[in-house]
Amino acid sequence: MAKEKVFVLFFIGIIIFDLQITSVYSKPGDKKATTASTVRNRKTTASSSTTRTTSGSTGNVGNRKLKAVSTTAHNDQLSNHSRISVGFGDDDSGSSICGCCRKSNTNSAYPHPYGPAAPISTAPSTQSGDKLAGMVGFARVAGVTGGWGGEVVQINTLQDLIQNVGDGYPRVLMINSDIKASSLTKVQMGSSKSIVSTNGAMLYNIYLRATPSSSNIIFQNLAFEHSPNNKGNDDIQLYLNYGTGYWIDHCSFVGHKWSPDDRSQDKLLYIGQEASLATISSCYFGNHRYGLIFGHPGDDDNVVADGNTRVTIYKNHFENLDVRAPGLFRYGHYHVFNNYIENYGLGFTVAMNGDVVSEYNYFGSSTTKNGMLDDKGNGAFIDTGSYPPITNIISPRVSWNPASIYSYQPVTNANPGMIKYQRKSITSAGFQSPIIPPPMQHMISPPIFPSLP
Repeated sequence: MAKEKVFVLFFIGIIIFDLQITSVYSKPGDKKATTASTVRNRKTTASSSTTRTTSGSTGNVGNRKLKAVSTTAHNDQLSNHSRISVGFGDDDSGSSICGCCRKSNTNSAYPHPYGPAAPISTAPSTQSGDKLAGMVGFARVAGVTGGWGGEVVQINTLQDLIQNVGDGYPRVLMINSDIKASSLTKVQMGSSKSIVSTNGAMLYNIYLRATPSSSNIIFQNLAFEHSPNNKGNDDIQLYLNYGTGYWIDHCSFVGHKWSPDDRSQDKLLYIGQEASLATISSCYFGNHRYGLIFGHPGDDDNVVADGNTRVTIYKNHFENLDVRAPGLFRYGHYHVFNNYIENYGLGFTVAMNGDVVSEYNYFGSSTTKNGMLDDKGNGAFIDTGSYPPITNIISPRVSWNPASIYSYQPVTNANPGMIKYQRKSITSAGFQSPIIPPPMQHMISPPIFPSLP
């Protein structure tokens, strides 16, 4: 009996000792107390969603949901996320990631403000964030990545360009030197391309055209120039009438000598009809009778995609243009801020269903009184902080706000110094290469031609 009592007391002592040890390792914050069963049974936090809606006069500009998942909940929800392969294999280095981690992962595609961007194959030496630094506006909304992550192809001839630009495979086309054609030559584009140069190579008489399969294209550090003989209404060197997702950055459209009576009808750039979600940034447009045109190309009832064309025009330099600097706007939504317009006839032309938000643009010398705005009265327009103030507004105020669609930080003191062309850098085939603006005579001190009458 005594032995049984001793055994019971010994057993009770072991239990008490075990409870004491457990309490020691169960203090708050002590990770040793967490067991596998606790991790498996931990409750996950549901993701939240917020809706951003911006309405234009012709309908909604955007109606998308942003999904946010808390950092603490990520590890527990990882197994429930669809994993997105971006081309490195399926390891833990960031090659396969869930949508909620794209912003913090340096190997991921550029983060899309309305959720994860489409899966993009990205080579190890190509980190999209480096290439896309500085992208703002509607191109960022579209999640533009161009061809970064695809094959890097050295372009030295017109034939090289034609052979590599027309399909849908992600590809970086590095234009190493000027490419010239003796007459107007149209080149049809596909999708997912970065058409870039490290030295501001010129495309002379080369006319890049979108097709129904075009989308997700970047144009960077290129100079566009054409013969004065190419002056038909449809003779436009960069013509985007299909697809979504374009970024035109640090490019130069240098124009040529012109006069008000030369009967030219060609323009420098067109974005419209079924094309949308584009950004034009840090570009030079100069020395031309007509500048830029946006939206459906006519005030008529035969309209394609009324209100769909959405373009951000930011930090560009317009010089020695008769009209359409920064452009003629129809049938779309346009955000134009921090641009410098000098030596011009007419600036904004707001026509049929063109909804324009203008902010902090600087207008220099003009040949027309109140030439900053040619308002036809059948669009919508608002200006904030431009110099000099735009006062001859006829159209009603716009009913949409770019800030509800994307984030941006304008310079609020409009002045010519807003326009600064800085060197950029890109990674090409595994090594750093400088990406610079087109030749300085194009970007900063364009050729001086006779002033407008």
